[in-house]
Amino acid sequence: VNSGDQLGFVGFKGNDGDQFVDAAFIIANVDGTPGNNDMPASLSFHTTADGASSVTQRMTINNQGSVGIGVADGDVTNDGTAARTYVGIIGSGNRGRLNIGSTASNGADGGAISFVNGANQLGALYNDANSGSQTVGTMYLTSTGGLDVRPAGGAVFNEDSVDADFRVESNNNANMLFVDAGNDHVNIGTATDLGSALNVSGDITVINATTGPTIEISSNGGGVTSSLLMHESSVSGSPEFGASVAYDGANNLFKIGVGQDVTTERMRIERDTGNVI
Repeated sequence: VNSGDQLGFVGFKGNDGDQFVDAAFIIANVDGTPGNNDMPASLSFHTTADGASSVTQRMTINNQGSVGIGVADGDVTNDGTAARTYVGIIGSGNRGRLNIGSTASNGADGGAISFVNGANQLGALYNDANSGSQTVGTMYLTSTGGLDVRPAGGAVFNEDSVDADFRVESNNNANMLFVDAGNDHVNIGTATDLGSALNVSGDITVINATTGPTIEISSNGGGVTSSLLMHESSVSGSPEFGASVAYDGANNLFKIGVGQDVTTERMRIERDTGNVI
């Protein structure tokens, strides 16, 4: 025999009332070049779709143990590594879909894909139903090492624009980075909405070893005022704690205030005793 020759065949037929019609086949073929004590083979499974009278190949197990569902070869990307076993699921005109899970039960474990080296799990992707629910679950991604994400076209979170916060936790801060979706704010070091597009709890250091650091505060025109305000958050606006640097866009003037947040003069220094300079 040669590669591609049929080695065996099991056929299933049913009588439609007039004749016997093919329903399913299991076929063994030579899969590779045979030799002395060497007979590589594949096993393919064929079924007949509803409304049809002939079979279509649905699944194939090749001589290396790779499985193709909807495709003859599970190595659909032509990776070609002999030591690997491939599984390919390819839909006809639509996406292939693999459903992994459990029978319907509130709070039950969902499906899991485990990545192993021998008996050692290196990582897993799984989804479990939330307590008391069959329709809402939480997705988990674990790794015993690092997580390296390499998107060629960028990465987008929350593209549907739902009110879903995004949080990154550090070793000592549960809200090292917090994107407040409902308020369209980004927080660093805090989950508390401080009322600004960017809220930072902690110190800020800016370094540019080449040209020196630059911090730019600007408006979008229209004669509005841009300000840098410094005060203690618990007593916002109290003169003894405040300072401000502002650019009055309507009058093209800089204004500096010490001891208060808002100033009408070009420069105003106010002490806690109420004296004004």
